[in-house]
Amino acid sequence: MLDIDKIPKHLKTLLINSVLLPFWYISIYIFHHEFYKNDDFLIIASVCIGLTIVSSLLTSIILTRSEKDTNILEENVVIPTVAIQVILLSLIIFLGYLFKVFFGKIFHFYGFLLTYFGIIISILFLDLISGKNNPEKK
Repeated sequence: MLDIDKIPKHLKTLLINSVLLPFWYISIYIFHHEFYKNDDFLIIASVCIGLTIVSSLLTSIILTRSEKDTNILEENVVIPTVAIQVILLSLIIFLGYLFKVFFGKIFHFYGFLLTYFGIIISILFLDLISGKNNPEKK
């Protein structure tokens, strides 16, 4: 049987972050359906992997700013990072779908990306400005 404790830290982090790939795949399908007309799975998978890496890195930076000795590959950082991203992606996908249903307007993929990364970067900047999690300012 597979012992999860014996899996290397990098592989464990990669496997945990792979939970986000279906969310990006679905969001591309919902908000940029024309992307699927080319039937090029390699490009879609590359975009999903790239977005997962960038969003995981940004969210990990937010969570590790308060502790100097914390590695972004540790489980106590990776699991909350993925949980935050899953909640945020689900919420924005749902709101984008409701926007389409109620107002008849299409929430395009680029607007989706700007909203998602705008929220993450806004949280990062608010954290930087307030200095609340910065141990050097305490």
